[in-house]
Amino acid sequence: MTSPELPAGLTADEARTHVVAMLDAIRKAEQANALSKSRYMRLGRRYGLSCAEIGEYLDMSESGVRAAIQRSEDSTIEARSA
Repeated sequence: MTSPELPAGLTADEARTHVVAMLDAIRKAEQANALSKSRYMRLGRRYGLSCAEIGEYLDMSESGVRAAIQRSEDSTIEARSA
């Protein structure tokens, strides 16, 4: 794997600012993916996929899928009751 390149001519402070911005963008993308992942796991269950099948597609254990779905359902219930 090659390392990402920074734009040419940046000072050390500019490079640091650029790297921090990229790390923040990665964090935001991962948060969005996590929300989508749990939503689609729940949809998969609703439309007949087993936790084992979902786990195969996501490279997760069956128990990991089950736990993620439960956490997602619990947080939805908490959000609705707040």
